[in-house]
This record gives sequence, structure tokens and C-alpha cells, in this order.
Amino acid sequence: PETPVARMEVDMGGPAELVWSCWRGLVDALDAEKQAMLREFSLIDYDKFLLHIVKYNVCNNSGGIYRLQAFCNHDCRPNVALRDAGFEGPGSPLELLAVRAIRAGAQLFITYVNPRAPLSERRPMLKRVYDIDCRCERCRKDTGIPDEEMRI
Repeated sequence: PETPVARMEVDMGGPAELVWSCWRGLVDALDAEKQAMLREFSLIDYDKFLLHIVKYNVCNNSGGIYRLQAFCNHDCRPNVALRDAGFEGPGSPLELLAVRAIRAGAQLFITYVNPRAPLSERRPMLKRVYDIDCRCERCRKDTGIPDEEMRI
């Protein structure tokens, strides 16, 4: 069995609710035209809001704000993988699992897209959803991921 690099508990209520209430306060102070624009981009819905500020979603069943995950950047060949660490549903903890050796102090990378997807799918999705022009080594060389790193 894999040993987790870290275990992340979701911030249910507390910080997530505080950030949401601040955002709602800002939105409510806007005129109707600006509120309509935000509604068009789904930035008034709580679930969409979480998605835009680092949400983890397991088969669309659970989500939350995970502070440690928020510090992981994207790479198409990540050095850690996320795994549901207990149960499905709101508040489920996550584990970060190393998929290859990571030296002490190295940055942890997750992937924001399906790591099995080809370059022709990954790059447009990263641009459309996250506004990222990915220039990671895997994208530059258009390579795959070793099978042993895909086991998790």
C-alpha cells in the first residue's frame, strides 16, 4: 500500500463559507447588469464558485476547499496524485500520494486534467478552463506517462 505524502481535510463551513459570504456581499453590491454577467459565467452559484477557487470533486459527489491542494500547481506529468481517503460525500478527506520519488523541498504537482488524455485534448482544456498555456516538459516533448506512475 502507498504511503500518503499528505492528508487533507476539507474546510466545511468555516473558511469556505466565509469566502463565499464575502463574495456574495460583493456580488450583491453590484448593479443588475454586472450581476447578470456574473450569472452568465456561473459565478454566483456556490458549487461553481468552489470549482473556480480550488475544488476537488469525486465523481461529482463531493467537493470542498482543500488548503494544501491549493498550493499544488499543475503539470501534465504530476509527481503526486489525489485519492479519496475515506468516504464519498461532502467533507471527504483527500490524500496526496507520491507517484515517483520526490526530493525534500521539491514542489508538489497535481494534474488539473485527465493525465491519460493526449496533448491535443489537454492543452485546449487547460486553456479553456484554467487559462493555462501549458509548457510543461510533457507538453513540450509530447510524451506519455510511465505506467508505474499511473497506478494510483
